[in-house]
Amino acid sequence: MTVIPPDGYCSVDIIFDSSVFNSGIAYVTQMWKVDEGVPGEFVNAFGVAMETNLSPLFFQDCYPTRARFGFHDHLEEVSGYNDGENGGAHALPSTCVLTKYNALGRGRQYQGRNYWPGLLQDEEVADNGLLNGTKQENLQAAFTAFYTEMGSLDFHPVIYHRNSDLDPSRIVSMTVEPKVATQRRRLR
Repeated sequence: MTVIPPDGYCSVDIIFDSSVFNSGIAYVTQMWKVDEGVPGEFVNAFGVAMETNLSPLFFQDCYPTRARFGFHDHLEEVSGYNDGENGGAHALPSTCVLTKYNALGRGRQYQGRNYWPGLLQDEEVADNGLLNGTKQENLQAAFTAFYTEMGSLDFHPVIYHRNSDLDPSRIVSMTVEPKVATQRRRLR
């Protein structure tokens, strides 16, 4: 479900096509600040940053296969991302890494989150739902590297507000939460 963003922004659907999902597909959606005239540069930079920082962490049968980029006046879809490089059995697709985002401002409207499937094995999650060992640190490092690489090219993630009176707010911090998200309520 791509949101048509205002001028100067891009909505990105990171798409997982995999038989491990009941529906055969899952999405992670983010909004980015993209200056006019550079959508092609953004699409290329996003692909390189994904391949370099995040793709090695995904499992071989549960990884992002394509991305849909929604600009103000057009859509682009890119496929051909590398297969996940992590072998072995992964946790159920409803067991996701939860990333939380904060923008400058007060209240829930300045907070966001994403659920990332395909990054965990069952043994990496303790009975209480917390990530074991150094898994959280490794994930935090990979996501930080991804956002840092994009930021160095002057592309920044934002939180899109449903209230049209507010401009999208630039994300100033991202945290990989120590507790996994199971999405059980969301899958009913």
